[in-house]
Amino acid sequence: MIFRPTRKLLTSNKIKPEEIQPNEINTLNEWLISSASTTFKGKTLLIFIHAPSFMTVVVEGKSILKKIPEFETRLIKLLQRSNFPEKLINDFKKNLQPLKFATNTNKSYIGRTVNFVQTVEDFCSTYYDYSELDLDDIENNLFSYLYFVKGNLITAEDWWNNYIHGDDLLSKAVEPKVIKASTINKLGMTAEEELYMENQMLKMDLEHMGGNPIFLNDDEIMPKLPLNVENFVLRNIKYYESKIKDAELVTIYELLGKPKIKKLDEIKSEADLLKQFLHIDGLLKQKQIVVEFFGKYSLEICYSFIVDEIMQKKVPNVIIPNVITDFIYEKFYPNHKFEINNKVDLFIQLAFNPDKEFQVLEEMMQKLDTFIFNNKSVAVDEFLGYLNVYRFTEESSRYMGQSCIEIQLNEDKTQATVWGKIEFKNPVKGRRRVAKDYLIKLKHGKQGWLITRFDCEGLSE
Repeated sequence: MIFRPTRKLLTSNKIKPEEIQPNEINTLNEWLISSASTTFKGKTLLIFIHAPSFMTVVVEGKSILKKIPEFETRLIKLLQRSNFPEKLINDFKKNLQPLKFATNTNKSYIGRTVNFVQTVEDFCSTYYDYSELDLDDIENNLFSYLYFVKGNLITAEDWWNNYIHGDDLLSKAVEPKVIKASTINKLGMTAEEELYMENQMLKMDLEHMGGNPIFLNDDEIMPKLPLNVENFVLRNIKYYESKIKDAELVTIYELLGKPKIKKLDEIKSEADLLKQFLHIDGLLKQKQIVVEFFGKYSLEICYSFIVDEIMQKKVPNVIIPNVITDFIYEKFYPNHKFEINNKVDLFIQLAFNPDKEFQVLEEMMQKLDTFIFNNKSVAVDEFLGYLNVYRFTEESSRYMGQSCIEIQLNEDKTQATVWGKIEFKNPVKGRRRVAKDYLIKLKHGKQGWLITRFDCEGLSE
């Protein structure tokens, strides 16, 4: 077995290299060695890279001589889980001894080694704790990692399949492949299975910490988050909960370092107002605080809201990566017409636009016991059933959009009436769009605005 460590590793390990020419090397026994940071203090990996194929074995530690037995063990395990033929595995075993060390003078190998080391370090950066580091998973990923050689993009998986079939080593392997990158990690599970189990454990931990169930990704209606995204969210929630538990509460003004802030009546021009607003907005974002305005308001209103109200709000005196503190203006000053307009637009799109998920409308409507359709009281399921049939029997692709013409609210802002038009493409080519008048009634409660009535010209049971 011939190893070609980097010059730095040869020096730090006090290894004197031999002069070994390429013609003395067979296909199985040449390995490049480099080191990679794990991003965890005091923890380093040795990266063994098979020179021709760039199959990679990863070992913990710094001492090459002490880690050779572990390299040999991990190599055989990698070959076995990647479905290498038994004869080829035995050929590898025969080439494990004797050991020789030489320098690496192949510039293309040096360049590719740097890329592979960077990839290993990138993998390590995705782990939150060193104990979670999964070398099997890293090796599996590198076995199917694309690299560029002599005008071709190939993987170690391609190289070895071509090797056993006697095909061009530097081309994409022909399917079906005998040798395949494994998906099994150190726990004997696929990465997806392990991530699913970890997410369930995180949910249990958070429920124990907060006393409330965690329903993330449990909604049958809404699209599922990818497991890695769900994991990222759950980990950040747990980190946030652990950090704020004992954190001191301070005002946002104090959190920003008590900056000099002008009152609105001290600002004499629109240009200065915009400058001051952007300055404060920038300070807030530096502390991961966002103030949102969903509706359209004057700059004076937005500025006063931040300066006079948000600055006095108390928050934990801690900044947590990837966690945003969000303040929404409409939570303080409800904009009923804005919310009603959005609710009506969503309702009509879900009802008539074939590109929208009808299940979302069903979920939205289940909050009601009864519903009025064209001035007649009907069960919610009955209305949804009729509407669903309409979507299939009518030319649903004709839907062009809707316009909300007028919104009226009662005095205590608990009920609203909306008039508008739904536009459809005219089935007669060259004619104007067909517009149908609609009336929608809504009521306001703890769940916000709910639609309780829908009348539409030209629609009947």
